[in-house]
This record gives sequence, structure tokens and C-alpha cells, in this order.
Amino acid sequence: LTGSERMARIVRSLRAFAHLDEASFQNDIDVCEEIDHAIALIEDRLPESVEIVREYTDIPRISCYPAELNTAFMDLIENGIEAIGDSGTIAISVNSDDSDLHIHFADTGRGISPDDVDSIFDPGFTTKGSGVGTGLGLSIVKFIVDAHKGQIAVESKPETGSTFTVKLPTD
Repeated sequence: LTGSERMARIVRSLRAFAHLDEASFQNDIDVCEEIDHAIALIEDRLPESVEIVREYTDIPRISCYPAELNTAFMDLIENGIEAIGDSGTIAISVNSDDSDLHIHFADTGRGISPDDVDSIFDPGFTTKGSGVGTGLGLSIVKFIVDAHKGQIAVESKPETGSTFTVKLPTD
């Protein structure tokens, strides 16, 4: 019974995450709900020593491709988990100004070398070594954000952590 309930929850999360029952472009989307869908899909793989903290403010709903944004959100969260390693925190905050949503993914991981910061969004770039990663994750995130006429930036300090900020237009 427990396994069946867990499977049903995963299927509901997958359907919500991928928006399987809806057209690609959607109006009136709550970005915070979309982030929650992405988190729900990785919760079972989330180490107990990694905490996800959410700080959402009242933000406007937007028009977007929610399945694509969910992919970007999940990739940013998974990268944060990898960067953290043994234990730490991923803080996700969402706020807005007059024209944009600001979504911050801040981790307490190992950070990014200053030599690598300018290359992390390049297709094929990876610091994981041969055969471990494809180097496509952050380039896909950037592609998705660009397709939404948004921007992505990173601030990072080695051994302190990284903050990825996604700006998406509200109109």
C-alpha cells in the first residue's frame, strides 16, 4: 500500500511537472508552484543532510512554457545538490519588481572556480570529468531562460557556494 501511494504521488508529480495534459505555452502560471513540482520529483533522491528552504513572496503569474521552466528549475536544484555533497542548504527565493520575476537558487556547496564561471553555460563544458557529465545541463537552462526572454546570472565563491539568479519578464 505504501509503495502504491508513493508511486501515485510520483506519477501526479510527473504529470504536473511535464504538464502532459496541457498545451505547451500557458498563461497564468504560478512559478512557485512549478518550483514545488520540480522539488517533488527529486525529494526521494534528496539526501537527508541537504535541506531545501523556500522563500516565496506574492508574485504575479506569468505566461510561459511551464514544462521547459520545470526542466530548468530541476536542473539548477540538482546541480546545487551535487555541489553540496555531504550536507548543506539550497535556498530558493522568488520575488518580483515592476517588470520581472527574480528566482534565486543559492547553495552552500563547493562553489565555482573563477576560471570556470565564464564557461559554465557553454555547451559541453563540465567540471565533472570524462564520462561523468555531458556538460549540457546549464547550457540547456540558459537556452530555456533565453527562450522566455529572460536572463540568468551566477555569483559564486569557491568553498562558499553559488547563487543562480533567473530573471523572467512578467508581461
